Amino acid sequence: MVHPQLWPHSELNVAACSKDITYDKLSLEEFVAGYAAILLSHSLSPKEKEAREEHLIYLMYLATIYEWQAVLSYHGAVLEIECGHAVWGDSFHHLDARILQRHFKSLVRP
Repeated sequence: MVHPQLWPHSELNVAACSKDITYDKLSLEEFVAGYAAILLSHSLSPKEKEAREEHLIYLMYLATIYEWQAVLSYHGAVLEIECGHAVWGDSFHHLDARILQRHFKSLVRP
């Protein structure tokens, strides 16, 4: 691992959530709680913090269109940053079609 990354499930408060929760089982609410804890971390550079904030906003827009599990998989793929293939602030739109395209939500509205 070239650039270890904090994953949302590792930053959850274990008093509020199960300590055995895995990344792929995170609900939207648990994901955001863990992600917010990462954003509050003092170890992020200002540039990385801004890029992560923008990424979270993008993820939440994706979550309005696509099934949550697909959005979670998308974010997991973004964390290829760990392998040194990208850095925070890069575009990850090349992952959009590959991961999300067949996972549209059913948009049944009253």
